[in-house]
Amino acid sequence: MGGMSPSTDSAAGSRAKGCVSAGLVRVYPGERVTETKTKRTNINLDTELVDAAAAVLGTARTTDTVHAALRAVIDRASREQLAERDFADLTPDALEQLRRARPFA
Repeated sequence: MGGMSPSTDSAAGSRAKGCVSAGLVRVYPGERVTETKTKRTNINLDTELVDAAAAVLGTARTTDTVHAALRAVIDRASREQLAERDFADLTPDALEQLRRARPFA
């Protein structure tokens, strides 16, 4: 009859958007505040692998373990990129200038 029912349309719309919720606020040490987006999903996880990662990461919940593991992967990649830089512009004179006391405005 020329279209889908409203419930079918909204379900298709949710799948297309990935069921992302916005507006969750997270506070990190040092009082840094960020807004995050979350996505609800179902994945098959090796429970022994999750338990081992949780023990290493010091997390209790599976979601926290997955988030911590993802952060660790991103942090490692960032450190590897930083290690590959040559920093040719950081001569002793440039470093001395950077270390000098500067007046506050």
